[in-house]
Amino acid sequence: MNKALRQLVLIPATSGWIAPSQPVFVQQLGKLGLLGQALATHAQCFLIGENFLQQFSFMGCAPSLNLAPADVTAWRLDEFVFVHVHSEAGAPRWYADSVLGKPACPLCHKRDAGWHAQFSAAQGMLRCVHCQQASPVCDWQWFDAGGCARQFISIVNVYPKESIPTDALLQELAELTGVQWTYFYLHAPLLGA
Repeated sequence: MNKALRQLVLIPATSGWIAPSQPVFVQQLGKLGLLGQALATHAQCFLIGENFLQQFSFMGCAPSLNLAPADVTAWRLDEFVFVHVHSEAGAPRWYADSVLGKPACPLCHKRDAGWHAQFSAAQGMLRCVHCQQASPVCDWQWFDAGGCARQFISIVNVYPKESIPTDALLQELAELTGVQWTYFYLHAPLLGA
């Protein structure tokens, strides 16, 4: 499961929030119609739910989405759209798309397209090329190319900006959890894999 997959990742705007009970959270997401049947061979992965097409807006002149595997007996994770629900047990985890990411410094607010060269993974810090101040990566503004959270819902196998969650879905998630939700795009292996 280390293959890079295109993902639209939904996260709580409060980075420390995590579902009190993952099984209950998954059940609630199923009741919202976001999740369908569990994929038996991959933990926390689900076919899309019955309301999925109403919960996302699809952009472009002809978006192409495979909504189920062509062959239920032999399939690959990169051939159809599915939902992956993942949580981090410890502190909030940061993920960002290495190509799309052009974050803005939390101090001077200038964007940095070459942030990779200034990033210290060991310290979780990013030094701004403009003001030279180092700040935690979670403090930077990643726009729709990264985020920091403990709870993640990935819509897998959609291209960046091909689909966006509807305001209604974000509101349903907020009502369900008591915190606002946002999203970003990522090209990486499944989170936590």
